[in-house]
Amino acid sequence: MSPDSTTQSKTIAGFNGLWNRGLGETCPPDHLQQCNNCIFPGPNQVSIRESVVSYLATPKSGLISFAAIALTTRTAVLGLYSDGSFWDLTSNVMLIAPGSIFGTDANYFPDDFIACNVFGRAYISFKYQGKALPNTSIYYYQLIAAPPGYRFILAGGPPVTTPVTVAEGSATTPQITAGVHYIGVSFLTETGFLTPPLPAFAPGVIDADGLHQLDITDIPISSAPNVVGRVLLMTQANQKQYFFVPNGTINDNTTAAATINVTDLALIESADYLLDIAWQLPACSSIKLYNGRLVLIGPNGVADMPPSGGTIYNYPDNVLVSNQLAPETFNMVTGVVNLPVDYGANNTNTGAIIRNVLYCMKPFGTYAVQDNGGDPSTWSVTVIDSGLGTFDSGLSIFESSASAQDILDQCLVVSPRGLLIFNGAYQDPPLSYKIDGIWRTFDTTRFYTVKLAHDPILKRVYVMLPILGGTVQFLMCDYTEGLGPTTVKWSTWDFDGFVLLSTITKLAAVNMLPYASTTQWQLVFCGPIKYSGISTDIYMLSVPPSTYQAPLPGDLGAYSIKQIIQIANVNFGQGINVFTLLDFSVAGIGKLSIKVVSKKGDITQTVPGFDLTEYNPLFSGTTVTSGMELYRGINFQSEAMSVLLQNDVAPVQLSGYTDFYSTLFELSSITVYGKLMFKTRPSLVQTK
Repeated sequence: MSPDSTTQSKTIAGFNGLWNRGLGETCPPDHLQQCNNCIFPGPNQVSIRESVVSYLATPKSGLISFAAIALTTRTAVLGLYSDGSFWDLTSNVMLIAPGSIFGTDANYFPDDFIACNVFGRAYISFKYQGKALPNTSIYYYQLIAAPPGYRFILAGGPPVTTPVTVAEGSATTPQITAGVHYIGVSFLTETGFLTPPLPAFAPGVIDADGLHQLDITDIPISSAPNVVGRVLLMTQANQKQYFFVPNGTINDNTTAAATINVTDLALIESADYLLDIAWQLPACSSIKLYNGRLVLIGPNGVADMPPSGGTIYNYPDNVLVSNQLAPETFNMVTGVVNLPVDYGANNTNTGAIIRNVLYCMKPFGTYAVQDNGGDPSTWSVTVIDSGLGTFDSGLSIFESSASAQDILDQCLVVSPRGLLIFNGAYQDPPLSYKIDGIWRTFDTTRFYTVKLAHDPILKRVYVMLPILGGTVQFLMCDYTEGLGPTTVKWSTWDFDGFVLLSTITKLAAVNMLPYASTTQWQLVFCGPIKYSGISTDIYMLSVPPSTYQAPLPGDLGAYSIKQIIQIANVNFGQGINVFTLLDFSVAGIGKLSIKVVSKKGDITQTVPGFDLTEYNPLFSGTTVTSGMELYRGINFQSEAMSVLLQNDVAPVQLSGYTDFYSTLFELSSITVYGKLMFKTRPSLVQTK
């Protein structure tokens, strides 16, 4: 059917992604009312998303979280399972056995963990529902030379529980100042951490006559595998402030005796701060590295382990800051930043570092903390926003470099208000402006389950949004045309071929390649596989993308992933229109379904589709060029109409090929032909 002289045409191009604000008829002409499993290769193009493939087959089913870390000589992927076990998945080594640390009650198992890379090792804290897992502490994981080749152990070190014995020694060239001296000992760990000495001024005391040196015996020896030495401490005569003894480091964990022969004038480096530090670090909801200091945000766990039992540090609105270049040394007096206290759910949860300012965020609230060169307890706290914030999983930052910030001196924040740009202040309107209709279904009772991943190479943001009804919406935001509310392009995604969206438990965009390989940021996620008999895997988005010329394996080669495009409503004037012809500039492979949709959203007419393979030079054996114009005649009357294109058939095996191919198409424009038939409806009779 060819258009007559009175026929008009409208070309739909641009395809600037999904529009979901109010009624469908308000969708701008260059946007889409439905856009599922799509990407935007360039201006005026919309195509199918890349394949999802298995990245790493895991030892067993039940993987719920993972993290890529960088160790001194290799990378590793750590994994947490629903039974409470914790693994190095790269080496297939179990670091925590089921029931060994988290008990046997599944209600107290962690559902997530964080891993912060510092100095060739990873500091790890376990979480539950977005917060620190109570009654637990922080661990570190690093490679060592001795068998088994790695160390997974509580950060910090064991407490000193027994005193030394002190006696007068030789009278040869004595230098001890006469008076009462207390002698203490700290354990030295392989990470450089010094444990506190025995609780202040317990036995280990002598009234020196000034005529003899001091013989120290019964120096404590630790059974902890990370202790590599002991450090002797001493007070000046008749004082109670510890100082480091010059040359008082014993670089082993076996020697039980030593000699001290120094005057008080040589005791110049104070060790008194050791009495105020925690020798076990409380679990937290987020770990950052700020100006050479480790920062624990949302602490709530075991802070130390004195002989009488554990001490629970449950002050999640305090931010704990380590000494500079001593990531495990936390002074519990001078190393605490006090944020405004919110009793209940709105506790400090995460943070970002932008232009040398530490921004601490609650689910609802953001605060700026500035290093002034003094103790952290003197740092200023400024309220940036009292209502906007997020959970740690809703913040786009990169931990692999321990920078705790994103790119371009800004980060992205998922909030019930929308997807926000934060660069020291929140930008409005949000990036989710075009899909505000979806965002309004945000289920704030499950705010802690939100997931955000940022791929700076492909210029995409991925969001898993908990929505009302207990379900999840996966959203892809493309910002190749600019990072702004009017320039980003949105598409909904699903992975129903491999895994149900509601079961995805971890989402990230990280470099998962082996050590020293080319860096490649990729979308990765995990969740229980949809089909029985297959172990849980970590999945990733394949690179390069799938196209109609070179489909890749994965879910595209095994399942129909339902690529759907529905254009904006088209009409040629107010009244009744007649639509006569559709002109597609399309390329692809497989069978394409075409449907005409009325103004009310009803699918009122199914149009004969295309087998795009027949027009694909890679498969048809013809000289037809890709992207040709394909036509379909229609005869449809309505006030307005839209066109829905869909891949809804199972993959097929093409003649002469061994692989199976899903239908996938790439579209650059649709032209609709027709004309205005009646300026008003023919009948105005009211019916009840």
